Amino acid sequence: MPEHDHRQVVAESADRMVGPLIRILASVGLSETAFLAICASHFAEIRRSPLRRRLRVVVRDPRHADILTRWATHPRYLKAGVPARLKLAGRAPSFASLIRDVDGSLSPDLILKDWCQSKIARRVGGDHVEPLVRFIPTKSGREFDLAFLATMTSDFLRAHEFNILHGTRLGRGLFQRLAYSYDVHPKLAVGFNTFARAQAALLLESIDDWLARHQMPRQRRKRPARLGLGIYVVNETLGASRGKSDR
Repeated sequence: MPEHDHRQVVAESADRMVGPLIRILASVGLSETAFLAICASHFAEIRRSPLRRRLRVVVRDPRHADILTRWATHPRYLKAGVPARLKLAGRAPSFASLIRDVDGSLSPDLILKDWCQSKIARRVGGDHVEPLVRFIPTKSGREFDLAFLATMTSDFLRAHEFNILHGTRLGRGLFQRLAYSYDVHPKLAVGFNTFARAQAALLLESIDDWLARHQMPRQRRKRPARLGLGIYVVNETLGASRGKSDR
């Protein structure tokens, strides 16, 4: 990614994440001066830290996730309840028709090439394709999808902003639920991560299916609303780093 584009993605992502946060903080009395002082203190702490990891921003087309979700949930592309092996071209159900269902401007050949390189799907017998995963993997480590992080963060904060500041039924619109425990062994972290990923995928696929069944026809889309649900699980290194010392 060119440096200019990199800076633009970072700036746009920062604006999306910080905007609703500032509006919420301002509503409870935080001043601009106090907020800038908080930001300055954190930047100063970063400069003092000897362990600065430099990350590279990568960008994935969000429509790719929509395509894979449709493959995993739409009856047309399922066989015995699981994503079917699809022929590459031709009438539905095919990989080409799957792409067209989401956005006809996308190239099936380019998407398939990317998915094969990323081990999201693979070609079978030259003229068929099958998925290897049910979701688009988000990169982590020294490169990651900042735009995806901005979407997750800004959606969460905007939901709170709307419910708290703009909801017509104050105190009634906010739904919050946490599931956690402080009394589990660190060795269970890896197993929990696997379990949580599977359960989250099932929940999100059912929600995707519900939203797809209630989608407005294109000719009636005058002022559509954006609805959705996001899930974020963190504990990738807990079992590996802490579990070894407990063996």
